[in-house]
Amino acid sequence: MTRFILTSATLAACLTAGVPLATPSPLPLRADRSSRTAELSDDHAELTIGGHLLALHVAGSVTANAALGVSLILQPDQPMPDSIRLWAGRKNGWGSQSARAEAVPGCSGLLVATVAIPDPLPPLARLWVSVEPNVGRPMRGSVPLTSV
Repeated sequence: MTRFILTSATLAACLTAGVPLATPSPLPLRADRSSRTAELSDDHAELTIGGHLLALHVAGSVTANAALGVSLILQPDQPMPDSIRLWAGRKNGWGSQSARAEAVPGCSGLLVATVAIPDPLPPLARLWVSVEPNVGRPMRGSVPLTSV
């Protein structure tokens, strides 16, 4: 609580003194390995969720009642999680259908899924990825659907 009060007081003092705030520069996608959110660039992105590095490739259009084809590539030296689920829409999944990623036989670390786009598509909808480990809680990451 003390940290929040000091930060708020410092911010208020800087704003009243007219000190301009620095604008953060975006990090390159590959340099941000600890992030659970990423931007899709040219229909692909990388996410780190719960120690798993995932590369996502998305095919399809984001329109109501459409379907997106998603390919996931897992980092080869990591153990395979129990399951990976994907959905489009809100973080809590309300109004969305969850799809389970399935491993492609003969291709180590490659999984595919078909994600249904809900109707209506909520504002600021995202493509959510939930990594469900063998032991512990599921962890989530996301990419915005607006750039697909």
